[in-house]
Amino acid sequence: MTTSRKIYGMTMIELMVTLAIMALLATLAAPSFNQVIASTRVSAATNELYGSLALAKSEAVRAGNRVTVCPSSNATTCLTSASATWATGWVVFQDVSRTTSFASIDAGDNIVQIGQEVSGDISILGSTPYASFASDGTAKLINGGFYQGRIRVCSRSTSLQNDLKERQNRNFKAYRRRGYVSRTICTHMKAKPLMPSTFHPPALTTHRYAPALAARQRGATLIEILVSVLILSFGLLGMAALQTRALQGNQSSLNRSQAVMLNNSMLDAMRIDRESAKGGSYNMSGVCGPSGIGSGTTLADNNRRDWLTAARDNMGGSDDSPICGTISCSVNYVCTVRLTWDDSKSGGLPNQSLAIEGKL
Repeated sequence: MTTSRKIYGMTMIELMVTLAIMALLATLAAPSFNQVIASTRVSAATNELYGSLALAKSEAVRAGNRVTVCPSSNATTCLTSASATWATGWVVFQDVSRTTSFASIDAGDNIVQIGQEVSGDISILGSTPYASFASDGTAKLINGGFYQGRIRVCSRSTSLQNDLKERQNRNFKAYRRRGYVSRTICTHMKAKPLMPSTFHPPALTTHRYAPALAARQRGATLIEILVSVLILSFGLLGMAALQTRALQGNQSSLNRSQAVMLNNSMLDAMRIDRESAKGGSYNMSGVCGPSGIGSGTTLADNNRRDWLTAARDNMGGSDDSPICGTISCSVNYVCTVRLTWDDSKSGGLPNQSLAIEGKL
């Protein structure tokens, strides 16, 4: 007659090791939230600069003149150094005179748009300190030669670089064999074709661990189980908090990109209805929601109402938290179009605003 062996439950050490392995695998399997946040910021900066380049190309064809985009820190002069950064802002202008061999804003040039400075952890560098478009829409050098430049937008986030460095060092031989050297996130914009091409960082490898079996097995007490559940709960709450932060950053970047496109669209509509815009029909201050325009039927009223409607539909506005618009034009017909919205739910400011300035 054979007797069955008595089987005991798990020990506290075995349970804690198992939970530690689960937490480790979950951390390695989940996406890097530093990369997610950095990627959305790079995408937002790329979209803003790409929108200005596309505007310069269309403005060159429309006006039949050379239009140039150059980095600028004061919106009045161009940075001419080969290592000049575009992160301080840029200027789109009709380069009529072209008195020098490099980009410069002269007395007879008209400013079309002024790009805002991007956040401090974004680096924007180009192979040449300008991008210029001829009247047929092709990219040209100032002296008329064919332009084949490249603008590179990268994240300089310290937390992202440390995260990628730490992960790559875990299996350095594998990364060296595969040729992975990237420790940041970048986008590239080339003059031909004028489309950004995103390069992702290398895939990250993980290690596996196996707990050693205890020589003697015993059951777990109620206190041990409660402590283990408490530790697991803290881990899950931390993962949920990281996911929420990444989603908030992504929504904030999306709202800024939408605001750039909507403001550029409004400026284009004002250029089409130029006489009304010069007469002040588009001017308004802090009008919130399309209902604030009233029931007017003029083209200016319809354009402003459609602008605020599109902002409400695409940027998550509501009756409790409306999106407000402001349009003002100076005596020399330089107009500023601004959208203001509540970005506190996405981790931003309660009165976040983005303005685009351009000449009619």
